[in-house]
Amino acid sequence: MDRVTIVGMGLIGTSIGLGLKKAKLDEIELLGTDMDSSASGKASRKGAVDKINRNLAASVEGARLVILATPVMAMKEVMQVIGSSLEEGCTVTDTGSTKAEIMGWAKEYLPSHVSFVGGHPMAGKEQSGPDAAEDSLFQGTTYCILPGDGARPEAVKTVTSLAEALGATPLFMDVQEHDSFVAAASHLPMVLSTALVTSLAKSPSWPEISSLASSGFRDVSRLASGEFQKYGFYASGPHGQHGQPEIAVRNRIARLRDAPQQQCNQPAESADSPGFRVDVEHLPQVANPQVT
Repeated sequence: MDRVTIVGMGLIGTSIGLGLKKAKLDEIELLGTDMDSSASGKASRKGAVDKINRNLAASVEGARLVILATPVMAMKEVMQVIGSSLEEGCTVTDTGSTKAEIMGWAKEYLPSHVSFVGGHPMAGKEQSGPDAAEDSLFQGTTYCILPGDGARPEAVKTVTSLAEALGATPLFMDVQEHDSFVAAASHLPMVLSTALVTSLAKSPSWPEISSLASSGFRDVSRLASGEFQKYGFYASGPHGQHGQPEIAVRNRIARLRDAPQQQCNQPAESADSPGFRVDVEHLPQVANPQVT
């Protein structure tokens, strides 16, 4: 029986366990570990894993596949701890939303006899923790796969099969492509939403402002209800990945802010110039939007 160890029993880790249980894979033993005994206990009671081992190093011994589902900022230390306990031929993957740093840590801290294949399921929820986990969380989503240097073909196949077993569609990408795209499509919306809500909440007039907030504000602020801590790596990631989308957004805000004045200065027949309107009909459509 092949052992699969899930490190981190939060929303993503527990949902992976539940998804694999739902897939009814043969000859698989699921073992979970988390430094938070409450999280691992809840995941176990939900049936996401067969066993819990709270000793991180011991939990990966004998595992054929290790899935790192911790926050990005914790993965470096996790790799340092588990490196010497990984058996030869083991496949290690992760679920982190930034890849350059994680791939670098894997190369530095994991032994050469294991294969690291980066992974990032583009799925999530505003809620966090094992209580919010679902066996269908990854159904119909995109699962980014980034093989590390020297990863064996069998290891890549293992992670691809993992994504498919969870109901996701594998998408192979390189590190720079992944990090730049995710910064624009996932991280920046979270940052903008959080910045809006925290700025307004600190206003002395917030009680009055909040009484006027309706569906529009709710839609824009929805992402701010998630765990911003897991996006902490956004600020410390490569500036080139995050800086360009931010600059583009700032420039667009400036244009929108100045648009009314510019319109007033235009002749009457051009006052409603389409350059200052959003062509909603031609906006890109997002299939299966997820909090990631």
